[in-house]
Amino acid sequence: MASGQMAPIQPVRVIGWSPDQVRARLGPPANEEIHGSVRVWTYRAGECGLRITFYYDVIRSGFFALSQQAFGPADDKAACAGGSQDTHAS
Repeated sequence: MASGQMAPIQPVRVIGWSPDQVRARLGPPANEEIHGSVRVWTYRAGECGLRITFYYDVIRSGFFALSQQAFGPADDKAACAGGSQDTHAS
């Protein structure tokens, strides 16, 4: 692999996972934000990243991932996503 290039991020779908499950699989996030009943975790690998949004589920009495979004340089977003698409719970 040429200098400056990074291996693609392995796609992982975390929709429906609890924060504990996500942390066990991906480790601690680079950044955590809290907006009322919403928590947003951001993971980074070089210029690429993954944003996971957790919402409070009153039925399960806890936070669970409802959406995830890969991001990175506009010209290389597909490489940052590891070939996966942005996903949201339906």
